[in-house]
Amino acid sequence: MRLLFARAILTFSWLALFSSISSAQSAPLCDVTCSPDPGSSGYGSVAAARPKLLNARGHSSVLAPTAKPLGMKASVASANENETNIGSQSYNYVISILSLPGRAGLDLNLNLYYNSRIWDVDTSGGTVTFNADRDFPSYGFRLDFGFVEYDPTVDEYIVTEADGTKRILPNSGSSYDTTDGSFINFNPTTKTLTYKNGTTVFLRTFL
Repeated sequence: MRLLFARAILTFSWLALFSSISSAQSAPLCDVTCSPDPGSSGYGSVAAARPKLLNARGHSSVLAPTAKPLGMKASVASANENETNIGSQSYNYVISILSLPGRAGLDLNLNLYYNSRIWDVDTSGGTVTFNADRDFPSYGFRLDFGFVEYDPTVDEYIVTEADGTKRILPNSGSSYDTTDGSFINFNPTTKTLTYKNGTTVFLRTFL
């Protein structure tokens, strides 16, 4: 009798826990890969958590230092080199896919970037989100030239670069500029991203 009662209590507790966890989840949007729905009520906190240090990816941000495994020389990541983001403990790996010479130094270089950080943590909201960075062609991998996302809750843009590096561009009055010393400017009218060296990139905003 006691055994049956204990099993009943255990089953009820498990069902209660499962239902509470299920109610806290939001359905993802799935194309090639699944990612959080930007139209969901809690997406604002998900977007705000993406550029935080504990969710850092890539190797281009001075705010997210990287380190190589013991025995490897310290240098900027290139093809077939690996690094670890110290703040998020995520692992980076780069594989060169294509390199074509272009005119006036405008070469076409396409790399496949891997990063182990596929769960983004939102400490203020107490949530963990899968594939918030919208990896492609599969989870943890990036094979593109980056994208820009607008966060209307704080009026700022988040630039995700080809290697997964994320930068915040808050509203500076007439445009949006980074505050990490990279001096990157984004003009939302022309959809133009301008780097410190004069390189301009045309990106459509995700949201």
